[in-house]
Amino acid sequence: MAEMHVTATDFRRCIAQIKNAVAYRQDRVVMTLHGRVLVALVSIEDLEFLREHRPRPSEPTPENFPPGIHLRVEKPPPPRKKLPDPWDMPLEEVRVLYAGYGNQLPKTEEELTWVGRAAGRLNAARSRAPPS
Repeated sequence: MAEMHVTATDFRRCIAQIKNAVAYRQDRVVMTLHGRVLVALVSIEDLEFLREHRPRPSEPTPENFPPGIHLRVEKPPPPRKKLPDPWDMPLEEVRVLYAGYGNQLPKTEEELTWVGRAAGRLNAARSRAPPS
């Protein structure tokens, strides 16, 4: 991971290469205009870290943009909490959370992985239980 400083002109000219460097190598790119730092482009991992550890800035509204700029403003997604590993959780808590999924399909890949690992944990606990 590197930090690059580029001028606004070079930023516009090389946006495709800069995008790839940020997305795939997690480089940080600082854009300067007339020698002053203007903005930074960071990877999704860095953005998630900032969302988790820094307070959220005020919500942007179209009224905040300068005249003539018409951007569509999307609300950022709420910060995601990582699901704990079912093998590190108390068995009863795993049972309760697993039962909460019921017959519905998990919505994300992370949830699907968690449900699969929880099922494995519950099956292992059943196979070790003494016969009744």
